[in-house]
Amino acid sequence: MTVKPRTVTIRLAYGPPFNPEPEQYYTRVFSPTPVPALLQKCREGREGRDLGLYQRVSAADYFPHCSDPEPPYKRYFWLNWDTDMIDIHD
Repeated sequence: MTVKPRTVTIRLAYGPPFNPEPEQYYTRVFSPTPVPALLQKCREGREGRDLGLYQRVSAADYFPHCSDPEPPYKRYFWLNWDTDMIDIHD
C-alpha cells in the first residue's frame, strides 16, 4: 500500500454565543482536507488504518480549549504522522 504525503489543513471556526455573554462563543476545530484516498478505496485500503498507516486524530485530544457543542466523536481527521504536513493557517 502506498501512502502519499498530504498537506492536512486544520482550521478554527468561531460560533455564535450560547448566551449574550461574549465569553460563551464556541470554537470548532475542523479540517477541509478529504479522508486519505487509501482509506476510501476498498476493504484492503481501509486495512491501512489497521496497519497504523493513518491515525484517527480527535480534535478534543489536541485542542482542549475547543468548546464545540457537536459530539466529540464527530470531530476528527486522519493523519499519517510520518508523511503528512499540518497546515494551521491563521
